Amino acid sequence: MGIQLEASDIDKAHQLETGNVTINGKSVTPPYFENSMVIQKVGNYILLYGYEDITIRWDGHNGVYVHLPPAKRNSTCGLCGNFNGIPDDDLKTPDGRITTSIARFGNSWSRPDVNEQCRNIPEREVQSPCSNKSEAEMNKIRGKCQVLNDHPFTLCYGSVNPQGFIEMCVQDVCSLNSTSDPDSICDSLTQYERACAKAGIAVMWRKKGLCPVKCENGMVYEPCGSACPSTCADHGKSKFRCQNQCVDGCHCPMGTVLQNGRCYKLEECPCEHNKIWHKALARIPVDCND
Repeated sequence: MGIQLEASDIDKAHQLETGNVTINGKSVTPPYFENSMVIQKVGNYILLYGYEDITIRWDGHNGVYVHLPPAKRNSTCGLCGNFNGIPDDDLKTPDGRITTSIARFGNSWSRPDVNEQCRNIPEREVQSPCSNKSEAEMNKIRGKCQVLNDHPFTLCYGSVNPQGFIEMCVQDVCSLNSTSDPDSICDSLTQYERACAKAGIAVMWRKKGLCPVKCENGMVYEPCGSACPSTCADHGKSKFRCQNQCVDGCHCPMGTVLQNGRCYKLEECPCEHNKIWHKALARIPVDCND
């Protein structure tokens, strides 16, 4: 699965895929800067921002988030809706018809010319993955998802109702057909964590045995870190306008900045000379005849 950005005034196709970014078919390594556009790896995401104040976040798995400025209201269409503040008319097909069938809606916007693996799905009633479970199995599954009723998730109840996420969790565990796999509930808990972060509440819930995230290179896990972290290259002051949003994942702790996937104190930042990175205070021999 991947994301491709095309626009009439952009002369390059930007493709975001799991662990890979390509520009017109050529692989590039984030951070990538092009005019006002930035592609960056932050936390769990690849971010693309700067084009007409649009931000796209892709977690490389099952989460795609598009942030549009108010000027784009009533001017969009497709799988993300028309951005008019009325959710009841979001399932609109390209010919302007509103449908109640998720399959018909999705099929109408498929792009086999972009990805031949993007095939239409049958337009029949979708059967719940839990429909063939016994009552005893369902009790185990519901019990597994009750973690959303415990602390610290309860800190977010006043802002985000957890019921829909509990139901999502039950469906996920049924689909994976495993009550013994501890990771079967992680996607649903992560989605609730992100909804809480959007509401301004950071829920620190991950721990050993419950969807842990291992951070390396001096990073620490944050449910709501900056979408535009400071780097050694910008001397701790990002020169790009950052949308007011946060992203979950591994981030540099306070007092450090990011560079080449590692965290540094600003005074210990490496420096670049002739496209080669050197340690702070390193001596670089220079041929004065060059």
